[in-house]
Amino acid sequence: MNITVNTDAALEDAKDIDTIVQSIETNLEKLDKTIDTLIPERLETTWSNRLKEEWTAYYKDSIANGMEEMKVSATNLRIAVNEALEYDSGN
Repeated sequence: MNITVNTDAALEDAKDIDTIVQSIETNLEKLDKTIDTLIPERLETTWSNRLKEEWTAYYKDSIANGMEEMKVSATNLRIAVNEALEYDSGN
């Protein structure tokens, strides 16, 4: 089976993924700081405690894992491009 890799498109997709990941990470850092600033530690209410706990669990685990998966996708695209280019140069 022959597979054709559009190297320019794949590299552009990888760059787009990098940009998206960076943007999300930056915005999440801002949101994390905002939550910490607006809900001080001394504030002890049901809603504030739940928000801080759920945000911390979500931000630290789920989002971080998702960002890593996106980074792996970008890396895999670059690897595919390099392998396609090496294959093409060998023929």
